[in-house]
Amino acid sequence: MNRAETAAPSEEQRSPRRSLLPGLAATLLLLPCLVWTSLVTGQAGAFGESATDDRGGKSRVMTVAEFLERKSEWRRFAVLNLTVRIEGRYSSLSGRRMKMQKLDMTVEMQPGKRLPSLAGRSRTVEVAGRLVQDGEDYRLELSSVRELPPESERLTILKAGVDPGSPADWYRLAEWASSRGTFFDDDELKAEARQLREKGFDVEHAAAAGDSQQLRKLIVTADQLKIEARKVDRLRHELQLQLMADHRTTGMPQLPALVELAATSLPGALIPVEQHDAELLALYREAPLRVYDNASRPDRARINRDVYARLLLEQFSRQVRQDGSNAARTAAAVSEKLPDYPQAAEPYRDMDLTWRLKSMEDLTRDEAMALAGELRERQRDDDAKKGLDRWIQARKAEYAAEGTAGLVRVAALYRSVAGDPEMAAKTLFAAAEQNPDSREVRQSLEELGYRRHGNRWVWAEEVGALPVDPVQQAIREGRVVEGMSPGEVVQSLGRPDAVTRLVSADAVDVIWTFGVADARPLTVRFAGRMPRIRDLEVSQVTPLVRVRRTLVAGDSAGPAAVEPEAVPVGGNGNGNNAEGGHGRKVRLPPFRFAVPR
Repeated sequence: MNRAETAAPSEEQRSPRRSLLPGLAATLLLLPCLVWTSLVTGQAGAFGESATDDRGGKSRVMTVAEFLERKSEWRRFAVLNLTVRIEGRYSSLSGRRMKMQKLDMTVEMQPGKRLPSLAGRSRTVEVAGRLVQDGEDYRLELSSVRELPPESERLTILKAGVDPGSPADWYRLAEWASSRGTFFDDDELKAEARQLREKGFDVEHAAAAGDSQQLRKLIVTADQLKIEARKVDRLRHELQLQLMADHRTTGMPQLPALVELAATSLPGALIPVEQHDAELLALYREAPLRVYDNASRPDRARINRDVYARLLLEQFSRQVRQDGSNAARTAAAVSEKLPDYPQAAEPYRDMDLTWRLKSMEDLTRDEAMALAGELRERQRDDDAKKGLDRWIQARKAEYAAEGTAGLVRVAALYRSVAGDPEMAAKTLFAAAEQNPDSREVRQSLEELGYRRHGNRWVWAEEVGALPVDPVQQAIREGRVVEGMSPGEVVQSLGRPDAVTRLVSADAVDVIWTFGVADARPLTVRFAGRMPRIRDLEVSQVTPLVRVRRTLVAGDSAGPAAVEPEAVPVGGNGNGNNAEGGHGRKVRLPPFRFAVPR
């Protein structure tokens, strides 16, 4: 048995009696109980009153528990013939003997005396007598027996004397009820003790409101007193809110400590919820403690989860760098710790995309396209377009040394990477101005649906509605007509086998020869004026005389071959011979020009 549970109250513990019935009305109301107590008990161990022994010395009333704890002193009590006063409960009375609960000892009246008649209102008695030693055993010879009020009545009297605002008074009274309830296994007294502790705890809790240090101490007290779990849970939640308020005011405790406290002390804080209760959380923000007091256990868990989530998100918002360089890691951490808050990570994902967009020029093709795809998924189409354009412009600078070929590559990037055929066409138009004769430019524009009409590139659908350009018609038919530029001749016939230049002071003539190996080659004369020698145009085409060519094994006429046709022999191309006569027409075998591809 713990001595702290059975020792007589100290001088401090007698203070409830000194403070009993502070008001006259309360004194008059409880006067019958007090008279009963003084007449029946004379003294009571619980109240710390004393009695005298045969030598005039004072002795106090012990509870049965205290008497058992002082077993080592029993021999002294017996030898010195001291009067022992014990308060306890009896279980039975028979003649001159009494059976006391929890006391395995013969208890009987002195020889020749019988037990007094008891009122029977209570089984609690105070007995006085002397210990007698019989060998190794002891017995208690009684000189008096007094019936005490029931514990319920005594508890009522003591409650009336408690200072309502003193937690210590309530705790002392709870200890009084608890020690007796535990010793006698009295469920009613145990229940009373719990209620008294709860009352003292409530008083102390009310006094600690707004003081985080006192709330911390009260949590320790609650654990020691085994206060109801629901009240302790409420206290921990209140401490969390108070520390959060302290943090907003003073910056202490620091945010990581608040997050850790919420994670470890708030039930449900770490458990994702299947569905948030927006209405409950809105009410909670209006009156946090009142709503938490009345909330069910599942609702408390939802509230705790939300408190923890908001603290954690505040911590993440302070950890992310302004430039967004660690936003991706932050978003991943938010998703991991708060999977039930799917939207919470989205701002950090946007920050990450913005940060990556700043250095898009340095990405590889695949990385740039992937980033653009992520931007489009988040409805940031304009950012995706601008980013890809910057990436392509960076490549354009790299390809600048390649001239027309570089522009063709840039146009291909606009088509394949940016998906922007309009910008691809503009780039190819610039390439066409730079090199009108480029086959790559022509093919790329035609793939985009453009066709050349004169010196312009137009949509293929528009060509039919435009006037027929004889030059373009000749190019399509593989002919050469006057007015063609060198580039257009190349488009029609390919590059010449030989070039002859005739330059004078103010003019220049250029003669291209096709089919040098043939008997009568085709010649095309360009004429221009100095110094604009680039502005050459076809001024004359010699008569086209087709000659037999030698076929080798496995060869055929091929796509460049034409059917034999009648042409003048010895004529000048207009049906007249050199002497002005008409030449005769003959049928020549198939041929093809020796034009390099």
